[in-house]
Amino acid sequence: MALPSRWENCILEATDTAPQWPRACVYTVLTGDYEALNEQPALKASRLPCYCLTDNPELTSESWEIRPFSPLLPFDPVRSQRDAKIQPRHYLPPDVDLSIYIDNSVILKQPPEALLSAMHRPGQSVFFAHSYRNTLSEEFLEVMRDGLDDSSRIFEQFNHYKACGEGLLDDPVIWTGFMIRDHTARGFDSFSRTWAAHVMRYARRDQLSVNQALRQSQTP
Repeated sequence: MALPSRWENCILEATDTAPQWPRACVYTVLTGDYEALNEQPALKASRLPCYCLTDNPELTSESWEIRPFSPLLPFDPVRSQRDAKIQPRHYLPPDVDLSIYIDNSVILKQPPEALLSAMHRPGQSVFFAHSYRNTLSEEFLEVMRDGLDDSSRIFEQFNHYKACGEGLLDDPVIWTGFMIRDHTARGFDSFSRTWAAHVMRYARRDQLSVNQALRQSQTP
């Protein structure tokens, strides 16, 4: 089944029994020295491997297995972080085919097995709508207003996406701080490559480009 062409908030429902997910993992990515690694108490009850991909080999954690990696762009830790976030198959162990990605600022309240039981569907990846911005156009305006990246890149990206037509800028905003991705999903590799390319070419704010990457990677 292809990556979903629609996305919406999922409602988490508690489950008494959770299936085993032998080829799944949880991961986060931390590069540069601008923030400390957050611990995840909910991971202590999980049987899944939980990886922190980082460029700091001295990092330690009680809830994450530290996995150092060489940044794609040594002088651009943000885009290096984005590449590891967006293209998990290049950075995670080869036997992983299902991953839960969480930003370092996100704290899980339940073990990841409960999230998978409630939300995962085989052959699909799960994305979530942004909590308080409705359209991609609004997201662009917010990023521009707050100066979160180079203004010329953002303006160019906005104009290119506007020229693409087909209502892209009216799409709902996808929150990329938490994603459940099935690496075997149809079109997944194309989606990941395209999304990473847009982040390297345009703004490093990956929520601006995920919709376009999904559109480009859709298969009949």
